[in-house]
Amino acid sequence: MQTVKSATTAGLLGIFLGQYGAHDWYLGKKVKGAIHVALAAAGVILVMVATIIVANMDEFRLSVYGPPAYAVAMYIVAYLVLFGNGIWGLVEGIILLTKGDAGLQAQGYTTALGTSTQKSTTNKVPAKTTAQAASSKAVAKPAPKPLDPKAKKKIIMWSCIGGGAFVVLCVIAIIFSLVFRIDYGESYRKANEVGEELSDLVDNTSACERVASYANSTWTSEKTYNDYVSKCFDSLDHDDSEIVELGKTSGVKRDKDIKAQYDKFKKAYDQAFPDRSNVEATLKVYKAWHTFVIKSNTASSAIKDDDAYRKAADALEESGNNTLVEYAEGWLERGLAYSKAYREYMEGSNKGTSATRTAMTEARTNFRNYVNQNEPDIEDIAEFEPGDVSDVYSTFKKLYNMISNAYEENYDGKGDCVELLDSVYCD
Repeated sequence: MQTVKSATTAGLLGIFLGQYGAHDWYLGKKVKGAIHVALAAAGVILVMVATIIVANMDEFRLSVYGPPAYAVAMYIVAYLVLFGNGIWGLVEGIILLTKGDAGLQAQGYTTALGTSTQKSTTNKVPAKTTAQAASSKAVAKPAPKPLDPKAKKKIIMWSCIGGGAFVVLCVIAIIFSLVFRIDYGESYRKANEVGEELSDLVDNTSACERVASYANSTWTSEKTYNDYVSKCFDSLDHDDSEIVELGKTSGVKRDKDIKAQYDKFKKAYDQAFPDRSNVEATLKVYKAWHTFVIKSNTASSAIKDDDAYRKAADALEESGNNTLVEYAEGWLERGLAYSKAYREYMEGSNKGTSATRTAMTEARTNFRNYVNQNEPDIEDIAEFEPGDVSDVYSTFKKLYNMISNAYEENYDGKGDCVELLDSVYCD
């Protein structure tokens, strides 16, 4: 026995809940009802996915560039689906109200109108003859046929496939948004590591300036100068892998403003520390020259000490530089000659005589002329220009501030910064 249906009820359900297929479910049209529900669910899921994507964006980039194109497309498709589905249900509801119970009865549904008509006919009209009854049955519209089981299976199968595909696409979209989310925390932590290295680098680079400036200074001790050389070499031959790793973090790679500042910093860094392949040999030459300066000054004070001259010359011979080695040989030869003439004048059997005095004066003049004419310029022999790190430090400071500010706006709560009320502060 068929349930009595009301066109008014079906129409109102279509007008107010048509996007969920309430009127179709009421009339027993399960396939259409399922389609309405699927469309409504698809629209809601698309809105949720797009909202998640936009919510995970950097506020600054969102305010400047707006939401990404694929998020906007999701919103458009979602609202079109929801709007179209709602209009579809509304129109069907209006049609049901317009046609009334007669329209439902024409479609084979049992309505209140059909029941009252049947009772009225029974009370007022004589019973039909057998022939009339047969004719009436022939004219009456047959009841709707049930859906073919094969067709029903296909509808269910394709509905499952379509629903599954849609869910997969939604999951992919969510994963895509999470994978490509900018992690400023990673960049912030790596920038802190680079900052610590640069701090030491700046201190050590000042040592390079001293290496170049104090190469001829007799006031700078050999130990102090060697410390400058060691620190300078550490700064010029340090490992820059941390800087490279900073450039690979998502905060630097995917934020174009931060990426532009990183490129400026890297350029300044590369200019300040160009080619370090020959630094060790260059610093070795400077170290040898300063040692010679100190020891030759000692030899000049102890004129008659041949060992003092030899120690000074040995420093240059160990430098590995041909020019310095050649100079050391000539310098040692004339220095020893002067030392010998000085001893003859001061301590020899003929000390104090005019001949020994003349010999000593000639040896000293010969020695001094050789130094004045042949003393090499260390800057010409081993050109060394310490890198200017002022630009490196200033460009990095700006880069660090940009990363820090971006991280404050997108703080992930991992304890790198301080949370105070509704604000986050990063050093």
